[in-house]
Amino acid sequence: MKNPWLRKAPDIYPVDFIQSASVEDRISELSNFDEAKLRAVIAYPGTQKTVRRKAECRLKTILKNDTVF
Repeated sequence: MKNPWLRKAPDIYPVDFIQSASVEDRISELSNFDEAKLRAVIAYPGTQKTVRRKAECRLKTILKNDTVF
């Protein structure tokens, strides 16, 4: 399974990809994720329990807002 937290590193970094590891950083990133990315975060085994719960809540909110006319 591909790590959903990986993202391209800035050019000044000596590596190609970086990821946030702290719960606070990951929760703050959730607000920018779409439905597919949230589903990947929820399914990924390396996601912390608190982050997974927040991602589930965010996904429910997105799905609820998509069905409202």
